[in-house]
Amino acid sequence: MRGTTTDEALRDAIESAPTQDVIVLPNNEDVYQRVLPMKETFTHRVVILRSADVAHGLAAAIAYGDARDTDAAIRDMEAALLRVKTGIVLVATDALETPAGTAEPGHAVGIAEGAVVTVGENIVEVAAGVASALVAELRELLTVLTGEGVSIEEREQLRAALATELPRTTIEIYDGGQPFHRYVMAAE
Repeated sequence: MRGTTTDEALRDAIESAPTQDVIVLPNNEDVYQRVLPMKETFTHRVVILRSADVAHGLAAAIAYGDARDTDAAIRDMEAALLRVKTGIVLVATDALETPAGTAEPGHAVGIAEGAVVTVGENIVEVAAGVASALVAELRELLTVLTGEGVSIEEREQLRAALATELPRTTIEIYDGGQPFHRYVMAAE
């Protein structure tokens, strides 16, 4: 759910869930803060996990296993949220000042763990910078979801840059198709 989702839409989505237990992954701090006060008003048992972004939510969703009881799945999802480090790369639509420098329209903005860590014209270099920040501590796996419109050529340039930059990390790149984030990354 994006931060522009109305409270009514959040409530309707939760109330219309086909199960008694509902796990909410807001993937956005604003949505988390808005849905938390609603928790006790639902007819379902609602668990709200603090997923900061799409990559956090994905890590938690992968940890979910429907072959066991909900409480065990929630424990695994919470552990995944603590273990994963996430980042995104966006393309600036307007000029903006960041702690990492000025981004002009069309420049890449790299965010790791909620902080802008790099900006630049070369989106692959910015993405590699975000990945490096995420695996500053040894991480075994970096998963990258490519956004809508990322060409095969750009994807392969990123794969080569990451292999050079992070030789001891397994790199997995998938087509995520997300419209707003050029790259979504999760390091575990």
